[in-house]
Amino acid sequence: MLTVLMISRSILISHFFARVSKLILHPESAVFTAVLSFLSLKPVVELNNVPELYKLLLSSSAEHHHQEREWVLTLISEGLIEPMDYNILQNRSGVKLLLSLFPTCMVDMVARRLILNTLKTAVQMPSVAHDLFYRMNLHSWIASVIDNRLLTGWERCYLGQIYSILIANEREISRHSSTDTPEYRNKVASACARITARKVLSAMESLSNKETAGENVRAIQSVIDVKWRPKRKKLAAV
Repeated sequence: MLTVLMISRSILISHFFARVSKLILHPESAVFTAVLSFLSLKPVVELNNVPELYKLLLSSSAEHHHQEREWVLTLISEGLIEPMDYNILQNRSGVKLLLSLFPTCMVDMVARRLILNTLKTAVQMPSVAHDLFYRMNLHSWIASVIDNRLLTGWERCYLGQIYSILIANEREISRHSSTDTPEYRNKVASACARITARKVLSAMESLSNKETAGENVRAIQSVIDVKWRPKRKKLAAV
């Protein structure tokens, strides 16, 4: 009998069981055995982790490793809706794992597209973007991989878009932070954005798709050219 340890309010976990319930009806699927085996082999399901994340993402199957990796990446891409889903993914260092896999030859274009979709969804949530900026150093990671020869022009443009959203959200957090926040934190964030932006802007300018790349350039420039320090509160008129 399968035992559930807690009631999950996570959309990511709910989406997992929704996809599993559909998969039960298709035993011919390439991922049927790998995904459904956990129901029979594990008597307890912990709902504070993405089930079978490591097994599917780092699949050792000789025949179906692409399908298994695509299945779990699709789950993450579609199920990452709110910060709670991000926290559940991070309980297994999920984002770090995605970033490690992205620039390697282990993943194909489909997998990279799903990883990019996940990152874009994540940076659109301000609190998650702040965590990715400070704790995961996502801005530096983008600057380091954007020139990777394995990436297509479309993927580089997508990385540029993710970068622009990331630093825009981080700037907003800096601008609305308390005046009691140490001044060096905002200066460090601003300096990091300006340094990494040079590499990203250079990559955008080298792309043939000038329209999309140009939009990214303008979005990035509009963020790094303005103030990052917290807004000063206006004194009320006496």
